[in-house]
Amino acid sequence: MKTVVRILIVDDSRPLREFIVQALASRGGFDIMEASNGAEGVEIALASPPDLMLLDMEMPRLNGLQVLDALGAHGIDLPVILMTGHGSEAIAVEVFRKGVKDYLIKPFAADEMFSAIDRALSEV
Repeated sequence: MKTVVRILIVDDSRPLREFIVQALASRGGFDIMEASNGAEGVEIALASPPDLMLLDMEMPRLNGLQVLDALGAHGIDLPVILMTGHGSEAIAVEVFRKGVKDYLIKPFAADEMFSAIDRALSEV
């Protein structure tokens, strides 16, 4: 793993973004970027591709699937961990087909998130 990992958090929930930022900062070794909706997330990822994206499924302007499609259309291939409050087998199958590395059901604990991050980055 790189010395500093660039992570883009894309979620419309400010409290969740703050929780993730705080957890990542406490562990150290992360350069953290944030987006409050899918369209902003795509813009940031295109301008400055992160090493990993934590992506919410349901957001305004572009949902998680639309973000994955937009990144793919621009040839951006990066590890993505999808976050959702409404997990289902059908959604899991669809997002894994689109290359998502892991899937977190909200609410989740910081240790669950770090396990998913470590797994996703070890596959790169």
